[in-house]
Amino acid sequence: MIHRQQATTPTAKPYDRHRELPPLVAMWPREIADFSEKGCLNVVAQIEKALRGERRRGKAGHWTYSLARHMSLLKALKAEQVILKQNTAKHMSTFRTPWRSPLPHSLPNPSSLAEQQPSENPPARQHKKNSHISEI
Repeated sequence: MIHRQQATTPTAKPYDRHRELPPLVAMWPREIADFSEKGCLNVVAQIEKALRGERRRGKAGHWTYSLARHMSLLKALKAEQVILKQNTAKHMSTFRTPWRSPLPHSLPNPSSLAEQQPSENPPARQHKKNSHISEI
């Protein structure tokens, strides 16, 4: 009896920006090493730009389209978005936003708003039709 070998899935390696980005996107080493929020936004923008070009080549059926490159760009984009989200969450946890909603005691009383009388609106201005043309 012949047994089929079990398909083994290769263990997925964790994303390494320094190893995986240089073949995909032309960036300086200092840009790749920058994990600040601004640096991550720059990396995400570069990957999105490269991904748009790869999609364009794929749709056009161009001979330079590479499915492997396309998949690598998608993997890199998803990983960078996670890094950016973590950096943003870490930054936002230490920063209290000044635009939080007001406390309930500072909200206006709805009954006092209903009692206010609307002010009388001024009459609408009437425009002459073709006023820019002088009459002869």
